[in-house]
Amino acid sequence: MPIYTGPIDNLLGSRDINWKPGPTAPDSIKNRDFYTMYDEETGETQIKERNLLDPLGATDTYIGKWDKNKKFIPVKDLLTQKPVNAPQQQYFASPEGTKVGLKKAQLAAKKDLMDNGSKATGFQPVSEAEATKLTEHISNSNTGTPPTTDPNTSTTSTTSTTSTPTTGTASRTEFPGAKGKEPLIYPLSIGSTQQDVLQFQMLEYVARGLTPGVGSGAGTRPSTSKRDIIGSVMLPIPGGIQSTNAVKWDEDSANPFELMAAGFSDEAIQGKPQAAIENIVKQAQGNTGALKDLVPKYFAAAAIGKDGNTFLGRGLGAIMNPNMELLFSAPTLRPFNFRFRLSPRSKDESKAVIQIIRFFQQGMAPRTDGDLLFLKSPHTFQLKYLYRGEGEHPFLNSFKECALENFIVNYTPENNYSTYEDGVMNSYEIQMQFKELQPVLNSDYDSGEGEFPADLNFREQKASTPAPTPARPVGGQGGNKSRYSSGVKKP
Repeated sequence: MPIYTGPIDNLLGSRDINWKPGPTAPDSIKNRDFYTMYDEETGETQIKERNLLDPLGATDTYIGKWDKNKKFIPVKDLLTQKPVNAPQQQYFASPEGTKVGLKKAQLAAKKDLMDNGSKATGFQPVSEAEATKLTEHISNSNTGTPPTTDPNTSTTSTTSTTSTPTTGTASRTEFPGAKGKEPLIYPLSIGSTQQDVLQFQMLEYVARGLTPGVGSGAGTRPSTSKRDIIGSVMLPIPGGIQSTNAVKWDEDSANPFELMAAGFSDEAIQGKPQAAIENIVKQAQGNTGALKDLVPKYFAAAAIGKDGNTFLGRGLGAIMNPNMELLFSAPTLRPFNFRFRLSPRSKDESKAVIQIIRFFQQGMAPRTDGDLLFLKSPHTFQLKYLYRGEGEHPFLNSFKECALENFIVNYTPENNYSTYEDGVMNSYEIQMQFKELQPVLNSDYDSGEGEFPADLNFREQKASTPAPTPARPVGGQGGNKSRYSSGVKKP
């Protein structure tokens, strides 16, 4: 039974009338399910993505809406209050996406009118011809209010309107350092120095989805270089920086009987049961006298629930060869820990320090959609060591997209409570623990040029980050005094 949202709330459409954008849409969304709701009072058309795992639609994703003038307005991020710029929003904001979406909205509204009617029809179902007249304005290129049926005539009239621009309210949660804006920095003088920095860029978390990627068991996440920056911070590179690359290897053993059973199962599964039996017979016929003495004792121990090797050791002073081997079991996710001492030396620098602390505390917090039924993932971070601000540092490690797991603020790092006149602490110490979202693979380092490079960067970062200036005086003094490419200016 369709989930109907018609006359009661002036919406025409149904969650069950869903559709796929088709081959003209980006690969990441062309096979997803969407549906529309047309508001006959405002002339706006909402579009949502259907969550196939939720039969009630409580977790469907609101993408945005077309206003009465056919202009697409994407949904705003609840934290930053900036329009979301995911592939769905990009597509439905395009002329092609608008054409497809509004045509589907017209068909859904038309069916709803034929099945249920609406306020304009006195909540009575109408014929297909009448439903077509009442909905054709949804997908046509003209702007204006929807047509209304004149009860005294059989013709349809349209009243044109002029759109009135609306202005949004300023967001309390907009982060500094968003795309096109200057990042938060400490100290404020760092923009006029040659000092290398650690850059933190905040990103909206993007789930990998449930659709398998090519040759893998999970979907893919868009590259960080192709996503909008919510905010950014730059700090001097601290002492004690390190990276830990690790993989898990576990001991494993398999005695001859287990190997024989595995071989039998393998051939039987491949449809060769006769060959599997012949192999076991052949191995049994080739047994030496010593092995023939071991086999009965081994199975005798198993029959009474004892370890076969224990009985062999007692009776013959021997055990079955365990064929011990160290085998690769899993990759690991790299952790990164940083510690910074922030001691403001002016009122402006005090403001920057407090904003930096707020930046990380708020950015790592779970988000909501206006209620507490579901919590959205916190924002994530892309970290980079910048070499004199001109590109990623070639001789320090690259980072994959990271989650901020822990953020600790010590308000009295000198073990003494001391403030300035305005109440700001004399010094703050922050500790951060990040962990990458995905493991590092061999292919991440592959330059694709057939040459073993003399740098430590990942291929993706090298492709998206300008190369640093190779010449640099000893000790980092002198040389080119250019500003950081991120737009940091001398205070």
